[in-house]
Amino acid sequence: MIGKVDIAFIDFDGTLGKIMINNYEIHKKKWINVLKECYGVKTNLSPIFLKLHLLYEKFPEAAMYVYKELDILEMEAEVRIYGYSFDLVKLLKSQNIPCVVVSNNCRAVIKKSLEKSGLLQFIDYIQSRELGIKPKPAPDMLRKAAKIVCGRSDVDYFLMIGDNINDLEAAFNYSVLSQSSFTFIWARDICKIFSLEKENEKAG
Repeated sequence: MIGKVDIAFIDFDGTLGKIMINNYEIHKKKWINVLKECYGVKTNLSPIFLKLHLLYEKFPEAAMYVYKELDILEMEAEVRIYGYSFDLVKLLKSQNIPCVVVSNNCRAVIKKSLEKSGLLQFIDYIQSRELGIKPKPAPDMLRKAAKIVCGRSDVDYFLMIGDNINDLEAAFNYSVLSQSSFTFIWARDICKIFSLEKENEKAG
């Protein structure tokens, strides 16, 4: 039997909203360029790009450069918050589930977007990319967020809501490390559920 949900980890870009740039390709190209120019490493990164935490661990100085470049691009980009995000977060909060945004994106962009949309008031904490903490799919960001919000790094049961394999793998890695249980929910499924509910309300 599933017990009380201790915390809900929610991805940002592609889940709660969308940063209107091709973040994946830009991020990838930044790494390709810096590895080639600073380390003489030639690679297309295709097989290992999902293992971002390994790149940040092996090339911390390069990570600092990539972070700064991405921050500038994301700050200049348009951000759209999805309509269903309000329904999702309000539902979680109605069940007294702490809601934490865990994202590999820029904190300033996330906070500004959530504040502008009115969604920030429902978010308990934002854990974004920062130097010294490995990005998803490493479990580090989830552990830090849990420590701040729940008072302990390892929880018993959690939700992870995301839109790609990085989110799923981060949840799995965290569950193994903390010996906890979790339910993963795809953002696309949430969108469908709330869309159907609204259609039924109109029909009724």
